[in-house]
Amino acid sequence: MEFYRILAKAYDEVFPFSDTTFGFLKQYAGDEVLDIGCATGAYVRKFHEEGFTAEGIEYVPELISYSENVSVGDMRSLPAGFDGRFSLVYCIGNTLAHCADPKDAEEILKGFARTLKKGGKAVIQILNYTRILKNRPAGLPSIETGSVSFRRDYVYNEKNIEFIGTLTAGGETFSSSVLLYPLTHKELTEAAAKAGFASCVLYGDFSGTAFQENESFMLVSVLSKKD
Repeated sequence: MEFYRILAKAYDEVFPFSDTTFGFLKQYAGDEVLDIGCATGAYVRKFHEEGFTAEGIEYVPELISYSENVSVGDMRSLPAGFDGRFSLVYCIGNTLAHCADPKDAEEILKGFARTLKKGGKAVIQILNYTRILKNRPAGLPSIETGSVSFRRDYVYNEKNIEFIGTLTAGGETFSSSVLLYPLTHKELTEAAAKAGFASCVLYGDFSGTAFQENESFMLVSVLSKKD
């Protein structure tokens, strides 16, 4: 995806590692974890540093900077060798919003469930699209660091949102776009149930704040596989 190849130029500066996010994930980690859509591999690295067995899958090879147990792959076709292996699978950074529709999300979640041990957890983080579809903002707040600017604009289509990113770094400006499906919390909950998960607990952030459909910026879902 050209969008993420451009973003790779400054990904960790635009989206830095978060101790809060890692702490949330760690509480569900068990012994082996899988990061789907791991980007640079920063969270895989941290799990390794803390003594966990961790794997990462990333669709865009240019994003990967930490390569130990990180491979190029697609969330729709996870390796058969992952089956029943992990205590925790997590997919954060709005990655699941790259699904085509709720049925596609269901099939992706079936793949996640396949990789989990009985009683394992899947943590999914996307934006709160219920709020976005209600308010229809022109985009997300721009991200400004000491040396990078990342502008985030939206164009609303019949079924999708075109996310246009404009990155300014090193005196150069790059722009590209990607189509996202605005998966709501209700659609995600229904897709998880159809995919075989026994429960779905919703949070509004990685601090564990209760999810509020009209207020929360993001949606963090903890899915439990049937025992």
